[in-house]
Amino acid sequence: MKYKDESLQQAVESVKNGVMSYGQASKHFNVPKTTIIDHASGRIKAGAKPGRKPVIPITIENAVAEKVKLAAEKGFGVSKRQFLMKVSQLCISLGIKTNFKNNMPGNDWWRGFAGRHPDVVIRKPEKLSTTRSRMMNKVIVSRYFSDLASIITENGLTPDVIWNCDETG
Repeated sequence: MKYKDESLQQAVESVKNGVMSYGQASKHFNVPKTTIIDHASGRIKAGAKPGRKPVIPITIENAVAEKVKLAAEKGFGVSKRQFLMKVSQLCISLGIKTNFKNNMPGNDWWRGFAGRHPDVVIRKPEKLSTTRSRMMNKVIVSRYFSDLASIITENGLTPDVIWNCDETG
Protein backbone atom coordinates (compact mmCIF):
# COMPACT_ATOMS: atom_id res chain seq x y z
CA MET A 1 0.00 0.00 0.00
CA LYS A 2 1.47 3.30 -1.07
CA TYR A 3 -1.26 5.37 0.57
CA LYS A 4 -2.33 6.06 4.14
CA ASP A 5 -5.58 4.94 5.73
CA GLU A 6 -6.57 8.59 6.25
CA SER A 7 -6.26 9.25 2.51
CA LEU A 8 -8.45 6.24 1.74
CA GLN A 9 -11.09 7.34 4.26
CA GLN A 10 -11.12 10.88 2.86
CA ALA A 11 -11.43 9.57 -0.70
CA VAL A 12 -14.34 7.28 0.23
CA GLU A 13 -16.10 10.11 2.09
CA SER A 14 -15.68 12.54 -0.79
CA VAL A 15 -17.16 9.98 -3.23
CA LYS A 16 -20.05 9.09 -0.90
CA ASN A 17 -20.86 12.80 -0.35
CA GLY A 18 -20.86 13.39 -4.11
CA VAL A 19 -17.99 15.89 -3.96
CA MET A 20 -15.77 13.90 -6.36
CA SER A 21 -16.02 11.02 -8.79
CA TYR A 22 -14.03 7.83 -8.27
CA GLY A 23 -11.39 8.93 -10.78
CA GLN A 24 -11.05 12.43 -9.28
CA ALA A 25 -10.76 11.02 -5.74
CA SER A 26 -8.17 8.52 -6.96
CA LYS A 27 -5.96 11.25 -8.44
CA HIS A 28 -6.50 13.74 -5.61
CA PHE A 29 -5.83 11.34 -2.69
CA ASN A 30 -3.37 9.07 -4.57
CA VAL A 31 -5.42 5.93 -3.86
CA PRO A 32 -6.22 3.30 -6.53
CA LYS A 33 -9.67 3.76 -8.07
CA THR A 34 -10.67 0.12 -7.52
CA THR A 35 -9.74 0.36 -3.84
CA ILE A 36 -12.03 3.37 -3.42
CA ILE A 37 -14.83 1.51 -5.24
CA ASP A 38 -14.39 -1.58 -3.03
CA HIS A 39 -14.55 0.45 0.18
CA ALA A 40 -17.35 2.78 -0.95
CA SER A 41 -19.55 -0.15 -2.03
CA GLY A 42 -18.99 -1.94 1.28
CA ARG A 43 -17.32 -4.96 -0.32
CA ILE A 44 -14.32 -4.30 1.93
CA LYS A 45 -15.01 -3.03 5.44
CA ALA A 46 -13.14 -0.07 6.94
CA GLY A 47 -10.03 -1.11 8.87
CA ALA A 48 -9.76 -4.48 7.11
CA LYS A 49 -6.21 -5.66 6.64
CA PRO A 50 -5.08 -6.58 3.13
CA GLY A 51 -4.52 -10.21 2.22
CA ARG A 52 -5.96 -13.43 3.52
CA LYS A 53 -7.04 -13.94 7.09
CA PRO A 54 -4.58 -16.04 9.11
CA VAL A 55 -5.48 -19.74 9.20
CA ILE A 56 -4.85 -19.95 12.94
CA PRO A 57 -6.57 -17.35 15.16
CA ILE A 58 -4.12 -14.59 16.09
CA THR A 59 -4.50 -15.23 19.84
CA ILE A 60 -3.39 -18.84 19.40
CA GLU A 61 -0.62 -17.77 17.02
CA ASN A 62 0.68 -15.27 19.61
CA ALA A 63 0.64 -17.99 22.29
CA VAL A 64 2.63 -20.30 19.98
CA ALA A 65 5.20 -17.54 19.39
CA GLU A 66 5.56 -16.97 23.14
CA LYS A 67 6.05 -20.70 23.76
CA VAL A 68 8.80 -20.85 21.13
CA LYS A 69 10.57 -17.86 22.69
CA LEU A 70 10.24 -19.36 26.19
CA ALA A 71 11.70 -22.67 24.99
CA ALA A 72 14.61 -20.80 23.38
CA GLU A 73 15.32 -18.95 26.64
CA LYS A 74 15.54 -22.31 28.40
CA GLY A 75 17.98 -23.61 25.78
CA PHE A 76 15.58 -25.73 23.75
CA GLY A 77 15.90 -24.53 20.20
CA VAL A 78 13.31 -25.59 17.65
CA SER A 79 14.06 -26.25 14.00
CA LYS A 80 11.68 -25.01 11.31
CA ARG A 81 10.54 -28.56 10.57
CA GLN A 82 9.85 -29.27 14.26
CA PHE A 83 7.96 -25.99 14.55
CA LEU A 84 5.76 -26.71 11.53
CA MET A 85 5.04 -30.23 12.82
CA LYS A 86 4.00 -28.83 16.21
CA VAL A 87 1.71 -26.28 14.54
CA SER A 88 0.16 -29.09 12.50
CA GLN A 89 -0.46 -31.15 15.63
CA LEU A 90 -1.92 -28.11 17.40
CA CYS A 91 -4.36 -27.44 14.54
CA ILE A 92 -5.49 -31.07 14.58
CA SER A 93 -5.92 -31.18 18.36
CA LEU A 94 -7.87 -27.88 18.44
CA GLY A 95 -9.99 -28.87 15.44
CA ILE A 96 -8.90 -25.87 13.36
CA LYS A 97 -9.88 -26.38 9.72
CA THR A 98 -6.90 -25.65 7.50
CA ASN A 99 -6.09 -25.92 3.83
CA PHE A 100 -2.55 -27.12 4.57
CA LYS A 101 -1.28 -29.85 2.25
CA ASN A 102 -1.14 -33.10 4.26
CA ASN A 103 -2.12 -31.02 7.33
CA MET A 104 1.39 -29.50 7.36
CA PRO A 105 1.89 -25.72 7.07
CA GLY A 106 4.01 -24.73 4.08
CA ASN A 107 6.56 -22.03 3.33
CA ASP A 108 3.88 -19.44 2.55
CA TRP A 109 2.35 -19.89 6.00
CA TRP A 110 5.79 -19.78 7.58
CA ARG A 111 6.66 -16.50 5.83
CA GLY A 112 3.37 -14.98 6.98
CA PHE A 113 3.99 -16.14 10.57
CA ALA A 114 7.56 -14.82 10.50
CA GLY A 115 6.29 -11.46 9.19
CA ARG A 116 3.70 -11.22 11.97
CA HIS A 117 6.26 -12.31 14.61
CA PRO A 118 9.68 -10.92 13.61
CA ASP A 119 11.08 -11.69 17.06
CA VAL A 120 10.74 -15.45 16.41
CA VAL A 121 13.75 -16.60 14.44
CA ILE A 122 14.57 -20.19 13.57
CA ARG A 123 18.24 -21.02 13.48
CA LYS A 124 20.01 -24.29 12.87
CA PRO A 125 20.93 -25.82 16.25
CA GLU A 126 24.63 -26.29 16.90
CA LYS A 127 25.92 -29.76 17.67
CA LEU A 128 27.45 -30.48 21.06
CA SER A 129 31.22 -30.70 20.74
CA THR A 130 32.80 -34.10 21.38
CA THR A 131 34.83 -32.74 24.30
CA ARG A 132 31.74 -31.43 26.06
CA SER A 133 29.78 -34.61 25.35
CA ARG A 134 32.60 -36.74 26.83
CA MET A 135 32.51 -34.65 29.99
CA MET A 136 28.77 -35.24 30.44
CA ASN A 137 28.82 -38.82 31.61
CA LYS A 138 27.57 -40.07 34.97
CA VAL A 139 30.99 -40.87 36.49
CA ILE A 140 32.58 -37.49 35.70
CA VAL A 141 29.52 -35.48 36.78
CA SER A 142 29.18 -37.34 40.11
CA ARG A 143 32.93 -36.92 40.74
CA TYR A 144 32.57 -33.17 40.10
CA PHE A 145 29.74 -32.82 42.60
CA SER A 146 31.51 -34.91 45.25
CA ASP A 147 34.66 -32.76 44.83
CA LEU A 148 32.52 -29.62 45.07
CA ALA A 149 30.83 -30.88 48.24
CA SER A 150 34.20 -31.65 49.88
CA ILE A 151 35.58 -28.19 48.98
CA ILE A 152 32.49 -26.49 50.41
CA THR A 153 32.64 -28.43 53.69
CA GLU A 154 36.45 -28.10 54.09
CA ASN A 155 36.34 -24.34 53.66
CA GLY A 156 33.08 -23.78 55.59
CA LEU A 157 31.46 -22.02 52.65
CA THR A 158 27.83 -20.91 52.62
CA PRO A 159 25.69 -20.13 49.56
CA ASP A 160 25.99 -16.36 50.07
CA VAL A 161 29.76 -16.41 49.44
CA ILE A 162 29.78 -18.70 46.38
CA TRP A 163 29.98 -16.96 42.99
CA ASN A 164 29.64 -18.38 39.51
CA CYS A 165 32.11 -16.73 37.13
CA ASP A 166 32.10 -17.73 33.48
CA GLU A 167 32.50 -16.12 30.07
CA THR A 168 28.95 -14.71 30.09
CA GLY A 169 29.32 -12.79 33.37
